[in-house]
Amino acid sequence: MAVGPDAIPTHGDRLHQRRELESALRQVSYDSRRVFLLHHLAGFTFNEVAGILNVKASAAKLRSSRAVRALRAILKSQPGGRHE
Repeated sequence: MAVGPDAIPTHGDRLHQRRELESALRQVSYDSRRVFLLHHLAGFTFNEVAGILNVKASAAKLRSSRAVRALRAILKSQPGGRHE
């Protein structure tokens, strides 16, 4: 696995990171996971996410915050968890 600030991730590194993230996402609540995916991966604004999920924008922001916090904790707890 590539290490250091100037290291370029290999295909294997990226695949490993993707699997770690997918595993961590499965451990986050369904509602928080949906908001995280829509906002952080699909690129929707919180207002758009709120419209899609029929919730208030403030609820979408809270769920996103909870998802990010949970994902950080999960990824840090994994062996070699250096994720921030």
